[in-house]
Amino acid sequence: MAPGWVTACPGTLEGSPWPDCSSVASVPPLPPLLPDQDATVVGICDEIEALPWNKSGTLLSRLTEEFPGHALAAAAVAFAHKQGRGGWKEDGDRGKQEYAKVDLPALRRMAEEGGKQAQFHLGYMHYWGHGQAKKDEAEAVRWY
Repeated sequence: MAPGWVTACPGTLEGSPWPDCSSVASVPPLPPLLPDQDATVVGICDEIEALPWNKSGTLLSRLTEEFPGHALAAAAVAFAHKQGRGGWKEDGDRGKQEYAKVDLPALRRMAEEGGKQAQFHLGYMHYWGHGQAKKDEAEAVRWY
């Protein structure tokens, strides 16, 4: 059976007519569901990634205004300040301030659920030691 698959054993249910697991059914796991806000932020981040570096300012402003406490939105905004993206001037100090706002456990959850943007930002944060992330190149490589 593949890792992560769910096994249903009818004999484990109280009162079941099957006393053992002789008829085991296996089904693949369902993909994790992203709350609507996560899906919207991921979509905006994907759009930002597809644009030239100086053309994403409107989308970055949208992340700042509409999703102020969202981990991925905060990481994307911090990265933009640090790298001078979206028409914003490269500003390492502002980038550090913005990285301090990133909810690292929430970003890690998104990365663990397979979010490519979250994985990139988590790796980047660990590589440089930004925000709550400890500088750890091995951990960075794990997520990049």
